[in-house]
Amino acid sequence: MMKSAYKGVALVMGLCIAGLVGALLTGFHFEKQLHETKERYTHECPMRLEEVRGFMQTWALGAGNAYPSDLGPVVLAFENMTPERRRARLHPLLCPGSEQDVSQGNIDASKSDYVYLNWQTRVTNGAVMSGDYPMLYDKRLSNHGGRGVYVMKVNGTVLWDAGARWLQSFAASNVSYEIKLPE
Repeated sequence: MMKSAYKGVALVMGLCIAGLVGALLTGFHFEKQLHETKERYTHECPMRLEEVRGFMQTWALGAGNAYPSDLGPVVLAFENMTPERRRARLHPLLCPGSEQDVSQGNIDASKSDYVYLNWQTRVTNGAVMSGDYPMLYDKRLSNHGGRGVYVMKVNGTVLWDAGARWLQSFAASNVSYEIKLPE
């Protein structure tokens, strides 16, 4: 009778240890995935902004240094993107952290995860535009878990803007430009 009680206790302890090991391994797995996702967004979103800026600059070079009024040239460049690539969110107008479902159709400028500001049409009356002005930025805070947005400045630098505070300050200091803040 005692032997069977010891076997039962040993079995229960073995199952508890196996469960604990399984839980730890699962925890490590999800922690690794979270770290990889964070690293991905840390690099991929700024790379997307740089890619979009490159398209806009290329367009401007071919149009006598006139930047396009919207993101249309980027849309056209990727008009025939395969559904697989759309599902994988490989379009430069989509933030890697986007929650949008665009798997069924082409991406138009309204579905972009980024706001584009064409300063050539905004700066008037001899005002001087600074390279520190925002050119592209995340449309939604949710793209990065509500923590902030990436901002591509006119001069090509990328800024992580925690809580979109830099953009809010810029918009407050430049009310006449009517800067749309991230949702």
